[in-house]
Amino acid sequence: EQEIAATSTVRPKWRATVRALAGVPIGKALVFATGGWGVARTKYHYRLNFGPPEPDTRTSRTVRGYVAGGGVEFKLGRVQPRIEYRYARYKRVSNGAGTLFLHHRQTSNSVRLSLLLPI
Repeated sequence: EQEIAATSTVRPKWRATVRALAGVPIGKALVFATGGWGVARTKYHYRLNFGPPEPDTRTSRTVRGYVAGGGVEFKLGRVQPRIEYRYARYKRVSNGAGTLFLHHRQTSNSVRLSLLLPI
């Protein structure tokens, strides 16, 4: 019996989105939903831990998917604080590592706080 093991590291290099935003004003707040298309460039690193030694596999891929989220923006005088949640899901990627193929589906969950200031 032979044990098969592989390790992988997935690191996003960059992400970009094109999104629409629709909201409803409630007093001094804007409650909004957002959604659209996303693209990400990701670095993959694989190492096999069985059989004869094989070199590490390193590759980069650009993947596409969808982005959705929502949040609240406030109007406080000239300052507009915003809190926003975003979820992104990208298509599945299959990468070969020697004699083994590994499958990844990259997702991202983020909460962003921002402060909009007029010029």
